[in-house]
Amino acid sequence: LVVTPDMSAATMARTMEYEVENLQCRILLHTPGQSITHTDIGAALTASTNASIIARHHDKWVIPTLGKIEAASARSSALKDRGVYWIIGGTGGIGYATAVRLARSCGARLVLSGRRAQMDQSQILALRHDGAEVMYIPVDLTNRASLQAAYNQIQNMVGPISGVIHAAGVIEDGLIAMRQRNDVDRVLAPKLVGGHNLCAVIQNEPLDFLVFVSSLSALFPNPGQADYG
Repeated sequence: LVVTPDMSAATMARTMEYEVENLQCRILLHTPGQSITHTDIGAALTASTNASIIARHHDKWVIPTLGKIEAASARSSALKDRGVYWIIGGTGGIGYATAVRLARSCGARLVLSGRRAQMDQSQILALRHDGAEVMYIPVDLTNRASLQAAYNQIQNMVGPISGVIHAAGVIEDGLIAMRQRNDVDRVLAPKLVGGHNLCAVIQNEPLDFLVFVSSLSALFPNPGQADYG
């Protein structure tokens, strides 16, 4: 039994079931600060359900499920015509797909950042063809000074930032039993250390939005990617 308020920790436990033979887990989710009693734990272990995850919510047992939400209408869009959008991890799959969408929907002025020294020119030309202005600034999210320097450069070259999207990440698959601390740290660093650094650098910027891109691995077990979720 895993007792946690963190869905990603719950998913890590479920991933272990796929990686370790004959291991079965039941996860008891609770809200932060909620008191969990021995009675609650006993009820979670004996609950008559095949669900791996159950939750205590307002003194009731519930099974978390995914729900569908309606997309925001065009009128309520937070995007600005020719807005300045900084996408960190902007040359990767999700980051670049987001850049394309912004280019086509609002003719964005895009600042893309990543670990590589240069961005593929074909990507830049494609975004410009879609109506965007594009500049690339290499950055190391885990280095506060590198991130601050990139932010200062954006301010000097294009002015205030409308929105920031954190789409950076490191994929380094491996079974939990084979992972070393350094392996896990490399995967977590862009999200945890990088996210903390980013919030510190842009804390005084009046953004329209700040988006942190997650992974389906945070919701669904995926063998080899327990730390990525």
